[in-house]
Amino acid sequence: MWDRLAYISGPYRSDTPEGVKANIETADRAAKWLRSLGWGVICPHKNSEGDDNDEACLAADLTIIDRLSPDMDAMYMLDGWIDSLGAVREYYHAVDRGLAIYRQGTKEPPEVQ
Repeated sequence: MWDRLAYISGPYRSDTPEGVKANIETADRAAKWLRSLGWGVICPHKNSEGDDNDEACLAADLTIIDRLSPDMDAMYMLDGWIDSLGAVREYYHAVDRGLAIYRQGTKEPPEVQ
């Protein structure tokens, strides 16, 4: 059923706990929307919720990106990703892997048939 995967990348950290919560909620809304289009979703914001070990989380996330297929899978960049050091690293990692990249509010991912 979930032949194609979308990895969500965007800001996680914030100056306040409320900001972190808002970033997680933004990623969760995007995940639900992508699932409604037929994508399987990897939402690292939900995976690392409450974990303060940024480097370990990012290392695990980059490993996940390594396992995505350039022929089938994609990365979905949330607004504000450019201001997130982790998301920027994920972006360039995805570019190096040849993944399709979609940006929130611009190029939307296609519905999966």
